Order: sequence, then structure tokens, then C-alpha cells
Amino acid sequence: MVTKDLSSSSQFPLVWRFGDSISIHYWPYFSEAVRCWASTGEPVGRERALEKLDERRGNNCGDSRGLRSAIAVALEDPAFRPDIVVLNAGLHDIKFDPASGQHQVPCSEYRENIHAAIQSLRLRGCQACWVQSTPLDDDHHASFQKGFLRRMRDVRAYNQAAAEVAGRGGAWVVALDEFTASLPAPWFVDHGHFLPPIRQAQGAYLAREVQTAWEATKKSRKIAA
Repeated sequence: MVTKDLSSSSQFPLVWRFGDSISIHYWPYFSEAVRCWASTGEPVGRERALEKLDERRGNNCGDSRGLRSAIAVALEDPAFRPDIVVLNAGLHDIKFDPASGQHQVPCSEYRENIHAAIQSLRLRGCQACWVQSTPLDDDHHASFQKGFLRRMRDVRAYNQAAAEVAGRGGAWVVALDEFTASLPAPWFVDHGHFLPPIRQAQGAYLAREVQTAWEATKKSRKIAA
């Protein structure tokens, strides 16, 4: 796996991204918001991912299987040692096939994938930051997408599972779902991706949450020392 911006400066922590198309959209705003105290990076493939946001391609991990796989590949490189890894998955996992009655990734496997991803990062010495999946509108989504459903009740269930697993694994958990829901409409540019002002607000909010958690972590390490 070829990456960019792999090394952080001695002054700034390196914050890395693994996630889906929602995170691809807010990442530039996040990077701008943290530039005074952190450097950022992500796997190569942004341009290819942006060509077709609904598919796992480029640096769009898609579901939690793709997330787990991408992290495993990155960790094959001994030089891959970001200080903080921001990660998310869920909106691909919850794709529901009415014909079979199955989700793309069952919630039990979703939990396993998140646990494995966070533990592998922890063993490398990286602080994981889990970002909850963003809200959607069932009817609005169905008007765009045929053949499968995305349902808000599944977003809530998978977010609850993720928060439990990530929290127990020592990850920070950022409630991007609740923050996004607090923003005034309109939200969507299509079935589930957000308008640029929403992306900007999401990136800025995530930046604040990560900075607060990082500063608290540094303080606790000093006290422990």
C-alpha cells in the first residue's frame, strides 16, 4: 500500500484517515482545521474514490471489511506509525437486501471488524478515533437507490454497537451522527452525501473533538510520568 505524508514532524502529531466516502468529503476541511497543531495523511487513491463514491475503490474503504483490510495492509509497512488514526465504516455495512433479508455486513461481524481494526492499531502504538456513521432519511435515500435499502434504525443500531466496541478498545468515539443531526437542512447533495457547508461543519467539529481528546491524552501521560 503506497501512502503519502507518512512522516509527521517532531512538533506535530500525524493524524491518518481510513474510512468511507463521507470521511473523504470532510477530510480536507478537517486537515485545514488542524493544520496549526497536527499534520494529516490518508492512503493514496482519493481521485479514484471520488470518481464513484458508492463503491469501494481508491481510498474509499467501503464497509468494515474493507476498513479492516486497508488497515492490515498499511500495518505491513513498519514505517506506518501515525499518532492518531481516524476511522469510520457503517453506511455500506447496513445496506439491506429486502429479497434476502440480509445486511451487507451482519452487525456481529461489524463488531468483530471494528475490534480487530482498533486492536491492530493499538498494538502499533496508534490512538484510534472512531467516528460514528452519519444520519440519513429513509424515504429520501430510497428515491435515489434501488435494489437495496438504507434505514435509519440500522444506522442507530450499528452506531450503538460501534460505540460499545470502540470504547472498550480504548478508542475515542466522536458522535458525528448527533452533530450532523443538529445542523439545519438541507443536508444532502444526493442519496446520502452532504452539501459542502455540511462537510465543512463536520470537518471542523471532528477537528475540535480530536484536538480536545489529544490534549487530554497528553496531559494524562504527563501526570502518569
